[in-house]
Amino acid sequence: MTGRSCEVVSLQWDCQEEDGEMRSGMSKWLWAVSVLLVLWAVGGCRLIPEAMFVLDKEDMALQSSAASGAAPSFVCPLATKPPVLDGVLDEWDAHPAPIQVTAKDVAFQLDGAEGDEDISGTIWLAWDQDHLYVAARVVDDILRGTEKDTSWWFGDHIEVYVDVQYKPGVYGEFGQGQYQIGLLPSPPYAEPAEAAGGLPQDLDASSVMVASVQTENGYACEASIPWELLGVKPERGMVLGVDVSLSDTDQYANQDSMTSLVPGPWACGRREHLVSLKLSGTRR
Repeated sequence: MTGRSCEVVSLQWDCQEEDGEMRSGMSKWLWAVSVLLVLWAVGGCRLIPEAMFVLDKEDMALQSSAASGAAPSFVCPLATKPPVLDGVLDEWDAHPAPIQVTAKDVAFQLDGAEGDEDISGTIWLAWDQDHLYVAARVVDDILRGTEKDTSWWFGDHIEVYVDVQYKPGVYGEFGQGQYQIGLLPSPPYAEPAEAAGGLPQDLDASSVMVASVQTENGYACEASIPWELLGVKPERGMVLGVDVSLSDTDQYANQDSMTSLVPGPWACGRREHLVSLKLSGTRR
């Protein structure tokens, strides 16, 4: 039985004749199953669900040190199965390394945020052999859709930055191996959520799957980014440079504010404006 841990129970019985007939093999099978069900009901078997996200013990301190105010560094748990991309983030609540973002993390247009109700949220990252997964539950009191065909950054969205050739202390503009991808949620309009390529400028982000739903105080969004698009094969222990920014637009054709995982002034498309993200987790 998949996902169940049971004590070994030795079942023995004697084949006896009843009314001149042997018990049929089917009867014995049903009897054995009924005994196991009784043992299960009284606690002989216990359900051990497989963890959705797996994080190595030695990497837990990396995330806690980042949360304690040390130099930002984060860990990315292994997804034991692909998250269902529907914008409903229930499975992400079991994630062992959430990233909390508040209005204090605004790095672009510092005076544009009016508080946590204007822009804040929780961000999750995970990976498997096929995708880098990003999910966010965003608090935003005024929702405005993006101009998807033109200036997609004019509207509420999430920006994902990835450097697959990350090295601490490296300075310079994005080039080969660095990417900017916009995740454009669907609310408050009826268009489906989608992704937009930012950097490099000819990046085709159509292979990035995105889903979102509107919530009581903002929106929820999740996406899968193929490693093939990023030009790299992932492996446990790999360290990437990343940033995940929540961008807020309250007025038409304007980018009011944007958060960052990186302390300090905003620097779009700069390799030094990233934090380290370690791919963690061993499939059990």
